[in-house]
Amino acid sequence: MKYKSEDNSHETSSFTSLELLRKRFSPTKTIILVTDTLAVYYDINNDYDEITSIVRSNIEKYLCNNDAEVLVLPGVIKTGRGNIIGKPRDFYFLTLFYIINYLKELNPSTVVLDITHGINYTHSLALKAIREALSLLGTVSEVKNHFLEVYNSDPISLDEKHRKYCARDNTRLCYPKDPSKCNNIIYTGTLHRILKEKITYISLISYIDEILSENNPQIIKPTTELEGALSSEYNSYIYNYGSTLKRSRLILKMIRYGLIPELIYYISQYGNETRELLKKAVTEAIIIWKKGIIINKNGGILLKRIISFDEGFRLLLYAYTLLDGLMEYLININNGTITPTVGLSQKLKQILYDKTKFLKIIQERELGKIKNTPIKNLCKPGQKIPLSKILQKPTKELSTTNKQDDTKYDHKKKCSILSRDILAHGGWHSDIVYLICSKSDKCTDCLIEINYDPECVIDGNKYPDFWTFLYEYKRL
Repeated sequence: MKYKSEDNSHETSSFTSLELLRKRFSPTKTIILVTDTLAVYYDINNDYDEITSIVRSNIEKYLCNNDAEVLVLPGVIKTGRGNIIGKPRDFYFLTLFYIINYLKELNPSTVVLDITHGINYTHSLALKAIREALSLLGTVSEVKNHFLEVYNSDPISLDEKHRKYCARDNTRLCYPKDPSKCNNIIYTGTLHRILKEKITYISLISYIDEILSENNPQIIKPTTELEGALSSEYNSYIYNYGSTLKRSRLILKMIRYGLIPELIYYISQYGNETRELLKKAVTEAIIIWKKGIIINKNGGILLKRIISFDEGFRLLLYAYTLLDGLMEYLININNGTITPTVGLSQKLKQILYDKTKFLKIIQERELGKIKNTPIKNLCKPGQKIPLSKILQKPTKELSTTNKQDDTKYDHKKKCSILSRDILAHGGWHSDIVYLICSKSDKCTDCLIEINYDPECVIDGNKYPDFWTFLYEYKRL
């Protein structure tokens, strides 16, 4: 059999399109996604990791000197040899998890997905996961443009006569059964590009909106009533990591709505703690999911998953990936810290929003007002003042008392318009954002602090702090 590229620049004789892809693209890394449903064809034991290892090693026999990594993912199937029961979306959630890790390691500008081989739901879910992973890494990567290309070959099906000679030799899997008779039989499949897509920040926004629209998502959830030790472990996990969903939602909201000062302040104060907590929550969710796999090697239902992933797992992956990427970008390599200054906000704006015209304009407008304001006559070094004082640009020198902050300044502003103001000004709300003045006359060296008045009444409700407001307020 032969495979050729659409432009006729490359051609191979092989059983799959893998060799053609290698010649056509010279990839940095090749990953083959397969499902654990192939286990129905092998003798299995009671250990899931060993089952995936058996599947992996059997697939590797068919690679025929093509360097590739085989990734075994959860699938579902019903056959005469036995059934594997679970949720098809587990394939998507774990594909997303692994592809994010691969992309972080490799940071490619282009990902090529070949869907010539595979089964039904794996194509669409793999495409969805790769799109999302690219949008996440593209947002926090210095690579300006990321592309996804999808390929599919013409279907090749040998008739019974030709299969006798040209199918794989079971003793030499990389050769046909009778090469001498098969060489004159030519089946050619053309590998067609069916999609080329530029992945942008707008793509990420739509995915984040999907996640934020979910009501009460869980990270993992049982598909049946749990018993014994697994039930205790599951309940303990929910208790220990329930707060990670709130933290994750806050991070996504701040990124989605362009709340730069709030985001950089949150990262500086809670970034390390939150990143570590999210990483543990993801890792332990996968461990408990594996413990919820029941294996019966005597036939019938060979494998059943009684715990599945839910949208909360996706929420954690998004928040962790974005937070981890931003922290790596913002951290001071000299002392390993992140200092929330106006100048660093400018850097955060560049990595997040310079690829998005609308949010870029808002941030440049607001940062321009602040950066161009001399602060020598506004406050002493170490004095904390609300942003509203700086934006008023007073002509007279302010009092130079020993008072170290001015947190009670201008709290008469109505809080009912808070949500509108905070979006319109990209987070630079004049009565929430406070600046701690530096020794320099440059406002870019000022520290950012978030102060929220708990007496604010917003749409009839009070919130104890800004983070609770951001998490609970339904219009954001």
